Amino acid sequence: KHGNASIVGRAAGYILPPETTFRIKVIAPLERRIESMMRIRGLTHGDAQKYIEKRDADRIAFVRKYFQADAMDPLNYDLVINTEKVGIEGAVDTILIAFRDWTKSVGEKTRGAAKRAKAH
Repeated sequence: KHGNASIVGRAAGYILPPETTFRIKVIAPLERRIESMMRIRGLTHGDAQKYIEKRDADRIAFVRKYFQADAMDPLNYDLVINTEKVGIEGAVDTILIAFRDWTKSVGEKTRGAAKRAKAH
């Protein structure tokens, strides 16, 4: 409502209107996520795996309970990107390009709707 913002997680893509929200899901294979969690949080392999699996299950259950949606369905997102394939920098570059194109498309639709409204 007040301008552009980035909201990470928190089911924002299910709350905010899809026509004005660019929804991104960033994924990576479990083993890569475990390695990252071991490094970041200093966990053992087993503890990192348990932590990730519980967090994933909690997030999936939250979206299912409150939005009756499947958080793993790629059709709930405008862009799904696998960081194993492109890395973090590649993901950022891809997101910026896709967001720029999406913004142009939204702008064109908005301008077209405004023209149609004036005509009536």
